[in-house]
Amino acid sequence: MKTYVATNNPGKLRELKAIFARSPLQIVTPRKRIAIDVVENAPTYAGNALIKAQALAAELRSRHIGAAVLADDSGLEVDALDGRPGIHSARYGGPEMEWPQRRAALLAELRGVPPYRRAARFVCTLCLIRPHGEPVFASGEVSGYVLEAGERRLRLRLDLPPSAVWAQFRRADREGEERRQPSAPRRRGAHRDAAARR
Repeated sequence: MKTYVATNNPGKLRELKAIFARSPLQIVTPRKRIAIDVVENAPTYAGNALIKAQALAAELRSRHIGAAVLADDSGLEVDALDGRPGIHSARYGGPEMEWPQRRAALLAELRGVPPYRRAARFVCTLCLIRPHGEPVFASGEVSGYVLEAGERRLRLRLDLPPSAVWAQFRRADREGEERRQPSAPRRRGAHRDAAARR
């Protein structure tokens, strides 16, 4: 399935191509940049990913391009900061800041916090919209600790097995189809059957 990604980040595009290399999604690199201008003001990662995916889907439709779209939103949640910066990670410290400055600001906030209290997780939610289809989502996280300033390179990324990501999309899609079907009387034990199928 030909799939466009709502990103202008070449590194993210490469990562998503690698993640979905053995899935039905064929990640497309457009010859010309397809720009989308959105305000990511949703209160959740899923909400922001949906905003980007819907904007790109609308742009593709205006160009008469029939393809799926994929978007993501992610953030770093630090326990000692009550989960901040979270969904605001990309704008942490102000929109004018570059990533090295954001890392420095984060480490400054954690100055004096002992290593055992620096637990954090990188959270990512993906949104997939197929032509004429409903949005489906997949989420994952990587847990660890925020290192001291002496560790100059800090790379964070979604590290889910591709099969797990695709399985989440398929499960979400199946559940959406079930919700759209007319309701029928539930037989005894049906909830266990549904759990077994997941």
